[in-house]
Amino acid sequence: MAVAASARPVSRGRRVLYRSRVLLRNPTVLLGLVLSAALLYLVIAPLVSVVSDAGRVQYGDEARSGQGAGSWTSYYLWRVFRSPVSRLLFWEPLLHTLTVAVGVIAFALVVGGSMAWLVTRTNVPGRTFLA
Repeated sequence: MAVAASARPVSRGRRVLYRSRVLLRNPTVLLGLVLSAALLYLVIAPLVSVVSDAGRVQYGDEARSGQGAGSWTSYYLWRVFRSPVSRLLFWEPLLHTLTVAVGVIAFALVVGGSMAWLVTRTNVPGRTFLA
């Protein structure tokens, strides 16, 4: 014989509060929050600052750009991509970086693919260690 439960439905706010308390007691969640805050402070904020400075006229460049300091401009982007030395300072290093990246990706695919094939298709010793 079933007993009818007379419990009140739990409100959404109480459920969210309970789940947040449970999550905050988990050390991995706390570590993730701390590391996310460190990433935000050490990487994202300076990156936003650099990108913002790349689009504004800097002090001393007013005469070259023809605009006042602090105004938005594409002068710096034009200097990077189309100046006479941009081939040496931007395009060649970019090509070298992409070449190295493609080589590393190809090497990782060959090594990782062969190890995955060995683990899944053969009976190689140390299979559990590789897996």
